[in-house]
Amino acid sequence: MKKMILCIAACSLLFACHDNSTDKVLDNNATNMVKAVSTPAVELTDTSYYAIGNKALADFANGDLDSFISIYADDSHMDLAGGDSLSGKANILAFWKKTMTGIDSVRFNTPIYLPIKVNESKQVQTGNYLLMWYNFTLYFKNGKKLLGHTHDVIHLTLDKKIDYQMHFADNAPILAAMK
Repeated sequence: MKKMILCIAACSLLFACHDNSTDKVLDNNATNMVKAVSTPAVELTDTSYYAIGNKALADFANGDLDSFISIYADDSHMDLAGGDSLSGKANILAFWKKTMTGIDSVRFNTPIYLPIKVNESKQVQTGNYLLMWYNFTLYFKNGKKLLGHTHDVIHLTLDKKIDYQMHFADNAPILAAMK
């Protein structure tokens, strides 16, 4: 019985001398890990952004470039795959009007949209993006036809205006077909 009491007393002494500050550090680390997991660097976001992609493609296909450009912010910027870039809503509209001069009509099909929210990044601006992939058919005024595929990376403002776009399309075949 004396051994049992001695053992209980020793255990009580050990627990009484335990440093709780280590537990607090572990609890804080666990809390920070939960916070990190609960807010990922990139996440899927609201599917309402599909409407922006659908509107842009529909307006463009209908030749209504003034309505098409209405979803752009005044200070928007567009980078083209060939290295050219455009700044300002008016310059982007002028580019598309010039591009469309030799084209009779355009049809888009099989659009795929991926709306994402970038919460943290050292490479790109944080916020909401709409990634778009789609096929197109261009019908030229000279009777030629061109099938193609492109994709866009679009950054959106809080009021869902496009303030940045990276347009991945090879314009060389388009320009060649216009001749």
